[in-house]
Amino acid sequence: MFHLKLKQTLFILAIVSQLMLPASVEAASNSDYKAIKARHSDQAQSDRIQPLTNLSKLDPKIVIKVADLASSGNFSNAPESFVLMATSGWITAGSCTYRQAVDNPHLSSGTTSVHGWWETSTTSGCPVYSNVDTLLQAFYCNMWGCSYVTIASDSRDVLAGGGSGRRGNARNLCLNSSLISYRGAVDVDLINQNDPGGLTYSPEVGVNCYPA
Repeated sequence: MFHLKLKQTLFILAIVSQLMLPASVEAASNSDYKAIKARHSDQAQSDRIQPLTNLSKLDPKIVIKVADLASSGNFSNAPESFVLMATSGWITAGSCTYRQAVDNPHLSSGTTSVHGWWETSTTSGCPVYSNVDTLLQAFYCNMWGCSYVTIASDSRDVLAGGGSGRRGNARNLCLNSSLISYRGAVDVDLINQNDPGGLTYSPEVGVNCYPA
C-alpha cells in the first residue's frame, strides 16, 4: 500500500512539474527579451544605421539626421574629384522645355544653405508651377568609406525663373567653423505632366560649417 501511494505521489509531482515548465521557460524568455530590448533601446540611432555599409548607394532623397551619424563617423573636406553641373541641359517633356538649376552651398546666418529652382525656354506648354526638391549633402566618412549624404531637404511648388519666392531652400545649422565639403542637388517635377526623373548636382564646395 505504501509503495502504491508513493508511486501516485511521484506521478502527481511529475505532472505538476511538466505543467510548471512552460511558465518558467516563458518567464525566462520574457526576461531575456526585456534584457535584449533594454540593450537596444540604449543604442544611439547611429548604431542602428551601421549595417548600411555603403551610404553612397542610399537614395539621396532620404535625409539622415546629423545626430544619427555622429557616433559612427565624421564629416570631412573631400578630395577634389566631385565636380558636377549646376544647371541641367534643356529637358523636353511633352510640349514643355525646361531645365533644373541649383546654386552652390554657402554660409548663411549660421547655416549652410542651398537653393534649387527651374527655368523654361518658353511658357508655352509648361505648367505654371512645378514641384522643386532641393537637397543639401555633406561629405561624410565612417569605417566603410566616404560619400555624400543628404542632411537637409526642401520640397515646394514654385513658379519658374528662380529668385526670391521662386526657389526651394535646404539648410542645416553649423556646430563650428570647420571646413566641410558640401554639394546641392535639385529635382524638378512638372505638376500634372510626365517628365524624366533625375537629380542635377552643384559643384562641390568647401564651407566653414561643421553640421550640427
